[in-house]
Amino acid sequence: MNTNFSRSTVKNSLRHAFTLVELLVVIAIIGVLVALLLPAVQAAREASRRSSCQNNLKQLGLSMLNFESAKTTLPGGSLKPFGSGYFSPQAQLLPYAENQALGQLLDYNKGPLDDNNPNNHNENLNRNNAARAKIGMFLCPTEPQQGEYMQSQGYPGFTSYRSNAGSWVKIGGWDGVFGPPDVRAGKDPLPPVEISQIIDGTSNTVAFAEGVNGTIGIATSDAGDPINDCFEYGATPNPPDIVGARKLFMEKSTAGVAVPRDTTSTELLSNGLWRLRGAPWTEGTMWRTWYNHVVPPGGVTWKPTDWWELVAPASSYHASSINVAMCDGSVQSIAGDIDPDVWLEMGTRDGLPPATSGGR
Repeated sequence: MNTNFSRSTVKNSLRHAFTLVELLVVIAIIGVLVALLLPAVQAAREASRRSSCQNNLKQLGLSMLNFESAKTTLPGGSLKPFGSGYFSPQAQLLPYAENQALGQLLDYNKGPLDDNNPNNHNENLNRNNAARAKIGMFLCPTEPQQGEYMQSQGYPGFTSYRSNAGSWVKIGGWDGVFGPPDVRAGKDPLPPVEISQIIDGTSNTVAFAEGVNGTIGIATSDAGDPINDCFEYGATPNPPDIVGARKLFMEKSTAGVAVPRDTTSTELLSNGLWRLRGAPWTEGTMWRTWYNHVVPPGGVTWKPTDWWELVAPASSYHASSINVAMCDGSVQSIAGDIDPDVWLEMGTRDGLPPATSGGR
């Protein structure tokens, strides 16, 4: 037996083995590298999602201009008065976007929620499927609520992009780009807007902005979340001007304040709580697919007495900014700490709201 060879082999094998200390050091180094690289990877992924979101808004803006070229006006905030074919601008724009075939399946002579039962096999089945489609152009990839629950219930899903309804109807009337075709909240209707009516300039006026979606189907608590829930304000305030209104809404706390309940949609709601901000994308109303500029981006959504007087700020899950599409089709990234007065002016088509609550 070659003892020397055996001892040498044992020594060599021992020499190549890791000690416990060495193993722990390697694990620690790997941990440090992961800790250093993970934020960079996450930042790269978010940059890609932000770019995708901006592209969605670009497509929405271009489809709006295609609509205007064909119709000589922008789409109305609602195709028809509430209760009939009150389709949203997003739904009206589908035939003029990359989803032209899908848009042609919508029956604009009916309501945005008519016959949306997936088990109702009638002549409207194709339209139902179209309304229930998950449309990538309408959803920000950073948004966690992608609408799967709504689809499972046979209803149209969410949109991350809201139509600009102006400052706040109580003060400025429907002074944005989109509004109702009939009298709402005691203010004059807003027919489809012509480009010439945007006196402030199409490059200075927002058409669409991001808005976070409600958490119906994914919320785990009845407690309201200031980011994605809506809260009862109580009696509609009557401040003298838009700055006073902004002050009231921004200073009010959500602590202990209830999320609204909607008795008309209880089959969809968990415990009757209204968590449908942004849904359905087919419906053109203040509480579904519109937003306003009375408070800066990221503010709380407040429901006064009248749903048409909803305070619905722009918002997003992007860090410190939101994306918007301007009326000229361009896309901008707006800082979350934008000057509130600048933001207000970007939301109106013809200067600031009047100094009193008389409206336009």
